[in-house]
Amino acid sequence: MDFDAVTALIKRVEAAEQELIEPIVHSILYAGGSMIVPLGETIELLSYNLHFLQAFLVECKMKMNDGDTRAQRLYTDVQDKVTRMYATYDYCGRNAAVKPCEHIHYVLKDIVRNIEKVKDRILEEKGRAVLEAEEQNIKIWDTYQNALKIDNEVIVGFDSDIEKIVNRLCYSYFMGSVFTILKNSNIDKFRKYELTLQVIPLVGEGGIGKTTLAKRVYGHPITIASFQIRAWVVVSKVHNLKEMLIGLLRCISPITSEIYNMDEAQIAKKLRTSLMGQKYLIFLDDIWTTAAWDAMQRYLPENFNGSRILVTTRFREVPEYLSTNPYPVKYRTFPDRWELFSRKVFGKSRCVPKKYVQIGERIVHGCGGLPLVVVLVSGLLAEEKGSLEIWRDVAQTLDGVGRYDNNKRISKIVSLSYKYLPSHLKDCFQYFGVFPEDSDIPVKKLINLWVAEEFIKPHNNMSLEEMGESYLHDLINRSLVQNTELSIDGKVKSCNIHDRVHEVGIPLFGIVKSIGFIIG
Repeated sequence: MDFDAVTALIKRVEAAEQELIEPIVHSILYAGGSMIVPLGETIELLSYNLHFLQAFLVECKMKMNDGDTRAQRLYTDVQDKVTRMYATYDYCGRNAAVKPCEHIHYVLKDIVRNIEKVKDRILEEKGRAVLEAEEQNIKIWDTYQNALKIDNEVIVGFDSDIEKIVNRLCYSYFMGSVFTILKNSNIDKFRKYELTLQVIPLVGEGGIGKTTLAKRVYGHPITIASFQIRAWVVVSKVHNLKEMLIGLLRCISPITSEIYNMDEAQIAKKLRTSLMGQKYLIFLDDIWTTAAWDAMQRYLPENFNGSRILVTTRFREVPEYLSTNPYPVKYRTFPDRWELFSRKVFGKSRCVPKKYVQIGERIVHGCGGLPLVVVLVSGLLAEEKGSLEIWRDVAQTLDGVGRYDNNKRISKIVSLSYKYLPSHLKDCFQYFGVFPEDSDIPVKKLINLWVAEEFIKPHNNMSLEEMGESYLHDLINRSLVQNTELSIDGKVKSCNIHDRVHEVGIPLFGIVKSIGFIIG
């Protein structure tokens, strides 16, 4: 047989439950018994992963018979790696009687890790192959794509992250033919390890780009093709379960105002019924507490079909509670920050005039690793490209901030942006302070409130509503306000401000929220 190493390893591992576990159990019990369960789990996982590799090699052989050169390369590569693993395992097995049980357990876990790396390589290759095919065939029409589309958004440095997360989310989609072989072979561990509902938390500091990254993953062509249902909702600091349930239902099917007359239990039942039997992706953005997850997860059915939950959070205790394998979103490198800065300030050409290069690099170094800070600074300087005095003011402001003090960094930049706002925009920006954090604010409602507060001044032949739209566009161009949804004709339909700007920046202005009753 062409894959003797895999077959031999499977036989050795499956025999380990009788040949290896019993003496180790006695040894472990003598030491207190703390490793019995992990060892059993390790052997079970190793057994399953080997069956997976065997099924994959069977698939490769079928493709090789059809002249698939990519399958040939993968087949050879996997064979070589498994042969080396077999040598390690064989040595471990022959020395089981003389090696401490902890060492044997360590070697087994190391083999599992090595197989997981091989599976990652397989996944990358399959992902690329599927994407090449899907890009030719998929015509994307997503009812709610506008809700995640941000006009003129510049994304830099996330390509690798997007690929890795899409691969994790869409694993069962990529591996469909391998799973069919496993299923037909009656591998009983198949459902446990591959098809159970899994949570993938993206974790990192506020402003690091978690939501931007998650939205790109959510709207990726492969993600769209992989799931029958996709739904997303912002959870935020103080979660409202009823609003969360309605938000998810809104993504699944049209709803009417009558849903607000239903109680929480009725809405939850409606959501669960909508998801039953479907392969779904739920995106829960900005979870602050484990209580928010506990409130929601009971309504997300286990369909054993590869459904997934994508979560963003800035708090480490949340992903530790939700998953054993969170995805850390890292700070951006200087080259990524410089590209983001130059494109935001000077446009697509990325050509920074010579007189701005030195001070621009100083500013970008002062931004730290948060893309949010770069975006805020770029929004200010894009409007002030002709004033080196303002550039120096920004550089000096950032020079005085500690390397890891991002709260202070954001606070100072928002204050500086406010300082250089035209007077007619200051009241309009301050007004965002009356809305709760993470509020998705309808633009028509916002402009009507500005008009009622007499923030908008008549100009030429433009109506107050048209002037309000121009004010809002100015704040968006300065990156102080985010466009969150576009209407069919391309106009801004709803907006908000980043939660870090809300919590750090808005309090600086001493907002009096007594007018908050207007927005109720």
